[in-house]
Amino acid sequence: MEKENTSPFPVSKSENSSLGDNPAFPMEEKSGPPQVPGLLELIYNVLFHPARAMEIMAYAPPLKQSLIVFFGVAFFAMVTGLVTLSARMESLLSSSLVLPGSEAAMTSMTRFFLVFQPFLQYAFFFVVAGFYHLSGGLFGKKDGRAAMMLAVMGFVQLTSLPEILRQLLFYVLGLEGSFVDLLLTPLLSLAILIWGGYIIVQGLKTNYELDTVRAVIVLFLPFLLFFLMMVVFMIGMAAFLAPLGKAVSMSV
Repeated sequence: MEKENTSPFPVSKSENSSLGDNPAFPMEEKSGPPQVPGLLELIYNVLFHPARAMEIMAYAPPLKQSLIVFFGVAFFAMVTGLVTLSARMESLLSSSLVLPGSEAAMTSMTRFFLVFQPFLQYAFFFVVAGFYHLSGGLFGKKDGRAAMMLAVMGFVQLTSLPEILRQLLFYVLGLEGSFVDLLLTPLLSLAILIWGGYIIVQGLKTNYELDTVRAVIVLFLPFLLFFLMMVVFMIGMAAFLAPLGKAVSMSV
C-alpha cells in the first residue's frame, strides 16, 4: 500500500522512490581505473605479490619506473663488481683458472664488460620482451601490450639483488672462492632463476590470458630457439670445415 503524503510540500518521484525497500541515501557505485601505486609499493608487489602487480601493469605499464629499477639495479651490480673484482681475480689465480701473466688482461676485459653490461643486458631484455609479446599473442586468448612485457622484464631485474648483496657480503667477510661461496652461489642463482621465471609467467598469464602450462612454454621458447640455432650453427661450421680439413691433410 502506497504511503500517504502528509507533508504540505509535494513529494517528487525521485524522493518517493527512496522510500520503502530502497535506502534513503543510496551509495554511488565506484567506477574507474585502478589506482597505480608508487614505485616502492610497486616493487614490493612485484617481488611478493606478482599477480596483483601484473593486474596494475596490464592497465598502465610503468615503463619509466621499470627503467629506473633496471638501471638502478644494474648500476649497483656494476659498482659491486668493480669493488669485488680484485678479490675474485685472486681467487681465480689461486684456483689456477687463469694463466700466470694474464691477470692484467683479464682484469681489463672484466672491467670493460662490467661497465657496458647494463646496456647489453637491456638490449637483450628488449629483444626477449618482443619475442614474448609475439609468442604470447599466438598462444594466448587476447593480444596483450608489448609495453607491459618490457616493464615486466625491467622489474625482473630486482630478483638479482640477493646475488649482488651476496657478492658484497662475501667480499667484506673475505669468503670469495671459499667452500661456502662455491656451495651457496649455484643455489642462489637457481633460486633467482625460478623467482624471476615465476614473475614473468605471471606477467604472461595476465597480459595474454594464458594458462600456466602455455605461459611456461612461452617462457622457455626464446632460450630453446637460441639453443637450436647454436646447434645448427655448429653443425654448419663442422660441415664447412670438414672439406678444408681433408684438403689440408691431402696436401701434407
